[in-house]
Amino acid sequence: MKKEFIVKNNPAQGLEYLLEEESQFIDLITDKEQTQIINHFKIVCPNFNIFLKIIYQCGIRPNEIRQIKCSMIDLNKQIFVLPKEITKTKARKVPISYDLKLDLSNSDNFLFGIESPYCRRKNKLFVVSPYQLSVNVAGNMWRDNVHKGLKIYKKMYWIKHKGANDKEENGMKIQTV
Repeated sequence: MKKEFIVKNNPAQGLEYLLEEESQFIDLITDKEQTQIINHFKIVCPNFNIFLKIIYQCGIRPNEIRQIKCSMIDLNKQIFVLPKEITKTKARKVPISYDLKLDLSNSDNFLFGIESPYCRRKNKLFVVSPYQLSVNVAGNMWRDNVHKGLKIYKKMYWIKHKGANDKEENGMKIQTV
C-alpha cells in the first residue's frame, strides 16, 4: 500500500512481534479411565454416555451439543448440520458414525433435553425432548460423578482431544481428523 501511495507510513512499522504462548498441557483421559467413566454412567445416567460419545467421536463442544435440535441431523447423509448461531466459529457439517443414529421423531425437539421443565431425576435428562437442558447440567453431571465420584480430575472437553488422538493412532489422516 505504501508503494502504491495509498498510505504514507506503514502502520505496523516498529511494532514488536508478540511472544508465542506455550499451549496448555492436556492430561488426556486414559483408556482405563474412559472405560471406568462409561461403565459408571451406564448405571447412573445412560443417556449421558451418548452425549460424551458425540464429544469423543465428533468433536462437538458441549454447549453446541446442548443446542442441537433433531432437525439439525441429516440421517440420510449421517451428518449434524450446525448453524452458525450455535457454534463458536461458523456453520459447519459434522459427520456422525452409524452407531450415533438415534430415533428422532420430532424435529423441533432437542437431541439432548430434559423430559419436563425443572426435572432433576437423572433418568429424565439427556433425552430427546422439547425442553432444553440448562447450561450447567452436563458440567455438573461430569463434576459430581467423574471428579467427586470416580476421583478422575480431567476435563470433559478433553474427550474431544482423546477422540482425535485415537483416530490418528488408528490410521486416520490428520487432515481428516
